[in-house]
Amino acid sequence: MYTENWGSGLSKQSFRSYYMLPSQWNPTASSQVEELEKHAENLQILIQKAAEKTIPKRKAFSRSKPWWNDHISELRKTLSREKNW
Repeated sequence: MYTENWGSGLSKQSFRSYYMLPSQWNPTASSQVEELEKHAENLQILIQKAAEKTIPKRKAFSRSKPWWNDHISELRKTLSREKNW
């Protein structure tokens, strides 16, 4: 059976059971708060690792324009053609 690896070796099912809060969670108990903070930190690490693996990195250049897109390029070409007409 195929199981997805969710960062730290957890399968999807064990990930879900590991990060579900028990129904009798008492936020005033310091041990439970510490445990919750530990889980939050682990979740943050998993999200960061997943993002690093899946989000492509782009190299920024001094003349880079992150807001520029293909639509603007087409509009600029059209403007250039009209000006040269």
